[in-house]
Amino acid sequence: MRIWIAIVVIWAAYAATGAVPDVSVPWLVTIGCWASVDLVWHLSGRKIAPAGNGRVASLRSRILTNFPHLLYCLPLADVPILGLRLLPPLASVRWAGAAMCVAGVGFGICARRALGKRWSGDVAIVPAHALVRRGPYAIVRHPIYLGLLVAQLGMIIALGEVRALIFVYGIDRLMKKLPLEEAALRKECPMEYEQYSRRVRKLVPFVW
Repeated sequence: MRIWIAIVVIWAAYAATGAVPDVSVPWLVTIGCWASVDLVWHLSGRKIAPAGNGRVASLRSRILTNFPHLLYCLPLADVPILGLRLLPPLASVRWAGAAMCVAGVGFGICARRALGKRWSGDVAIVPAHALVRRGPYAIVRHPIYLGLLVAQLGMIIALGEVRALIFVYGIDRLMKKLPLEEAALRKECPMEYEQYSRRVRKLVPFVW
């Protein structure tokens, strides 16, 4: 959560100098959504059961986590290349992206709450693990991933600038993590998960 303190301080410095450019409300909505996800993950992360292969976050992982925050959340529209527009600056386009972000974040948080103490940030089966099939998990097998993917696509659309493409990396990380989690769950509860996977799609309801 320290990165959000840094972002607030930087925005305050911009405001103090009168250098804050015009900002779009949909973009601010997506920033608020991102902050909400981080807050929920931070607070609920204190209550989770420790993962079987817990590890200390490396400096590299911290940089990879924090750099997108700075790139997306700061007013960098006037920075060469970073501020180039990918999409037309239409209010309808921006609000469509913000709506996607809100929906994705809401769905992801609901899925996170459904897991309770069984959640782990790493691909690991925590000691208290049991296969959850209620709530969002009755719709897709990986609802947190679905929510985050939709939210990140929405953030790209809402900002509509080159720098928003940093989320392509985040989407790629999620898609690479997905099969690892599938393998871990199939190994931990093979019969139960096989039955579950026959009834519920992996990531896209009724499709895949």
